[in-house]
Amino acid sequence: MSLGQLFTPDEIRGLKMRNRISSSSHQTLLARDWCPNEEMATYHEARSAGGAGLIAMEAAYTWGEGAFDANVIDATRDACIPGFRKSADAIHRHDCKVFGQISNGRRRSHRLRGRVGSSITRGNRMLCTLFLVLHVTTFTLLANPVWADCEAYRDLAGRVWVDGTCMETPLGERWWPHPLWGEGDQAGSTNWYTKPEVVARALSQVKLNRILKIGQEYSAEMPLFEQRSYSLRIPGGPTGDALGKNQVIWNDEFLAAEVGQVGTQLDGFGHIGVQIGKPGDKHEIRFYNGFTGAEILDAYGLKRLGTEKLHSIVARGVLIDIAAFRGVAAMEAGEVISLADVRGALKKQGMADFELKPGDAVLFRTGWERYWIRDNEKYNSGCPGIGMEVARWLADGKAGVSGADTWAVEVVPASDPDCQFCVHTFLLTRHGIVNHENLTLSALVEQGVYMFAYFFTPVPIRGATGSIGSPAVMW
Repeated sequence: MSLGQLFTPDEIRGLKMRNRISSSSHQTLLARDWCPNEEMATYHEARSAGGAGLIAMEAAYTWGEGAFDANVIDATRDACIPGFRKSADAIHRHDCKVFGQISNGRRRSHRLRGRVGSSITRGNRMLCTLFLVLHVTTFTLLANPVWADCEAYRDLAGRVWVDGTCMETPLGERWWPHPLWGEGDQAGSTNWYTKPEVVARALSQVKLNRILKIGQEYSAEMPLFEQRSYSLRIPGGPTGDALGKNQVIWNDEFLAAEVGQVGTQLDGFGHIGVQIGKPGDKHEIRFYNGFTGAEILDAYGLKRLGTEKLHSIVARGVLIDIAAFRGVAAMEAGEVISLADVRGALKKQGMADFELKPGDAVLFRTGWERYWIRDNEKYNSGCPGIGMEVARWLADGKAGVSGADTWAVEVVPASDPDCQFCVHTFLLTRHGIVNHENLTLSALVEQGVYMFAYFFTPVPIRGATGSIGSPAVMW
């Protein structure tokens, strides 16, 4: 490498650096009471201001007794978090990246699990290290544990909503980074619709050039979940007085609503998360792809995972009429759609050989839409829907959209009271599969249409948790 190349930009696993100059890790002995401090931040800022593109901080010990002196860093102390943040902020002020080093310097065996998924399981007076390249603007080392506490939620092991055997979260194994879409992705299953072969499969369903809207009308009379609201006003109409010789006037409306979570709605990935650890700790509220509450939550809209990050959806759609299979006008609240129901309904529809393919939109008809506005109290009292068995079928088949003619898609109340909206956490949070609620599906059944192209573009409201809008199907 020539000297000039040292000053050219570089990239390591997606991390872009301003140059190829790295300041290596070394023991500064600047820590006080086992924690980074202002003096250490000033020291690292001087190195970054001097031109380094990447700074490796000194080792922080993951085993308290490994921190042999109060002038080295003990990473087991929560009190060290502010000091790490000071150092990281000081380094980032000069467009420099920081590299954190975690060390276990004793004869201990740890299963270390970090963003790189490393496991080090043997040590004989060896230095075991795990390096984390940080993309964020603060160094939240201890707020984001680097080794898995597989016993943290051991009492939930084997429950129907749990994945894996390492019980480090209430859902089992951590779900980030996403195995298909990778670290940092915010679009989830809507990434399927950037693939030409998935769009082509959807459009191949259009043979008669027929189109139908499958969304409900929005009105103040529609059923609303809990304290959500919807209010539309056109005060003092017409809004604009007559202008010109042609005397044109106009009207504007004012809409006050939980605009992403009323009526026909597509749940985005900032809608549902899981609290891990201490209640209220936003650093350990985890959403799709591991984004934390601290990273995304803001009173003026989500800073990450807003619906503006979702792609337009053009999917092959399938309607599965469970109500018809069961021989009822409408299922009852609390009734679970089983995989046997799904297969039975497909057979009844002449689709016994149906194969779920990546990106498919799967819509379940329960008949529940019959209570929309006509009996809002009943509509909101609960709903029939899928449980974890069918949710796993959707995830295994890499579905792009789950949807239904109910307000939750999943069954409410759940058969297991501990499983509160666990289909939501499984599909949205763990697998990144979007969820479309309050659809109108009876008109499709009346026309005998069960396969179609499904179209929906989420309204790109920056920071929104979900999207209103009118999905349409063509066949």
